[in-house]
Amino acid sequence: MYCGYEVPSTQETYSIHTNRHNGGLNDNIVAFYGYLSHGESQPGKHQIPVFDGVKTNVGLSYNKNSGMFTALVNGVYVFTWKVSTGMHSYVYSQLVINSDPFGAIQTDSDDGGISSINMVAFYAYMNTGEEHPGQHQILVFDVIKTNVGLAYNKHNGMFSAPNHGYYVLTWTVACGTYSAVYSQLVINSDPFGSIFTNRDEINDIHTVTGMVVEELNQGDVVYIRTHPTDRIKGRIISQDDIRTSFAGWKIF
Repeated sequence: MYCGYEVPSTQETYSIHTNRHNGGLNDNIVAFYGYLSHGESQPGKHQIPVFDGVKTNVGLSYNKNSGMFTALVNGVYVFTWKVSTGMHSYVYSQLVINSDPFGAIQTDSDDGGISSINMVAFYAYMNTGEEHPGQHQILVFDVIKTNVGLAYNKHNGMFSAPNHGYYVLTWTVACGTYSAVYSQLVINSDPFGSIFTNRDEINDIHTVTGMVVEELNQGDVVYIRTHPTDRIKGRIISQDDIRTSFAGWKIF
């Protein structure tokens, strides 16, 4: 399996630095998902796997004949791939950008059994905003667009790690006019990341995005809440053209 998507960009402030190709922001949406329609009996070295079963190809950037994705618009992208091996097999695979290896995984079933890298990914947003959010309030992102591994619960807003690994977790909070909201990413009961969306003196809508990378154990719970003591003023916005959202995915 091989898939990827462009991270949507609006008027956002990131709490970490990311690499972006030169160019301005745009409204183009790019996303694809492909899989091997049949396995490879004897894959060779330096071989490009061709994921010829295409289920999603928004933007028509993935070529099922060559196995290559071509970025047609500038932006920040997320890529993920999964490799399953048969009994007594092992495969090293790399994600390559142009000619440079950028990521790698090893799938090892050399001792018997069938193994694969367990994939986990989710993305959800609020269907509507919160008019008067309170302190220490868990934000519930009730519209699920992606939930690989079924680890995110839209009823309570909590993500439960289904297996051990390193995860990327990100959330975006949009504030209404003359509003100010502190929010935290909480792992189990411990705050791990925080952002402040402040439009207290500006007559418009802005967003702030936070992102963390952390090792999670099976059963660890992650959620977004407002700050327990700092003031919360105004409203949280989530509508068609701007979404308050929560997402995450397992790296390895």
